[in-house]
Amino acid sequence: MNLHHRSRRSLGQGATLGAEGAPGWKTTSERFLETPVPNLKAAAFPAVERTSNPGRALAILATVQSTLIFTIALIMIPLPKIAEEFALSAGEVLLLQVAYGLPFSGLLLFG
Repeated sequence: MNLHHRSRRSLGQGATLGAEGAPGWKTTSERFLETPVPNLKAAAFPAVERTSNPGRALAILATVQSTLIFTIALIMIPLPKIAEEFALSAGEVLLLQVAYGLPFSGLLLFG
């Protein structure tokens, strides 16, 4: 009888022979399959209940997006006059608009 064979053999009266050859020994995969799986979500967030409101989140995002578009469009009104006074080319006007829009949207994002 080969004791190092990976299959489990019956020893009678419900006892089994594990991979190591002694009764009651189990392989790593057998122990892994018998290990209970913890509820990771409950462990990570013990006191947090799901109370999301998609309508409220959409309203906040729509307000932020509208504010951002409005303020970036607002710079378009004085931009031709600024370009004329400082003799800016079309590329420099574009850079001026980006130089205003990126910091504003970043500050809006971070509150």
